[in-house]
Amino acid sequence: MATITSCQGVPADETTLTWNSLPYRTYSILYSREFLTRYLADDSIPAGGSGTTSWIDNGSLTGLPPTLAPRRFYRVLENP
Repeated sequence: MATITSCQGVPADETTLTWNSLPYRTYSILYSREFLTRYLADDSIPAGGSGTTSWIDNGSLTGLPPTLAPRRFYRVLENP
């Protein structure tokens, strides 16, 4: 599992996740509204070349922009 090193909300209708990543790997993002059910947002994010990788939640893959979601929890997984 990757570690999220930052989570920002700028602009307010987007959330950016940034984590330490390994070269030549891909990552998946899961999100949840209440910790019970996880939904797949993206399953093929290639590692960034600088040792960190970022992903932006603008609502296009999660159904709602973060500002309209009462709460949202994220999980970053390294794909096998």
